[in-house]
Amino acid sequence: MHDPAQIAQRVAARNRIIAGMSHAVIIPEARFKQKGWGTAYQVEFGIRAGRPVIIVKPRTDEGDVLKAFDFFKSKGAHTAGSPEEAVQPAEKLAGI
Repeated sequence: MHDPAQIAQRVAARNRIIAGMSHAVIIPEARFKQKGWGTAYQVEFGIRAGRPVIIVKPRTDEGDVLKAFDFFKSKGAHTAGSPEEAVQPAEKLAGI
């Protein structure tokens, strides 16, 4: 049987590696959670690694999606109107 704590540590390590290897982190949509939130770790690791982080503006009025968007903006994420629009500023910010 797998230990949930070990799984959480491995997922966090995976997110840290992906953010570190990426030119930018693009978040198309997320739902706010109080803890155990992989997307939040991905954004945090991307910002720590000096990578541009782009969050796409929600196309829904669901509260947890809007809260996640506002949360990431407050952490320093740039915004885009669509996933397609997120690529160009990500490339520009990353110097690609």
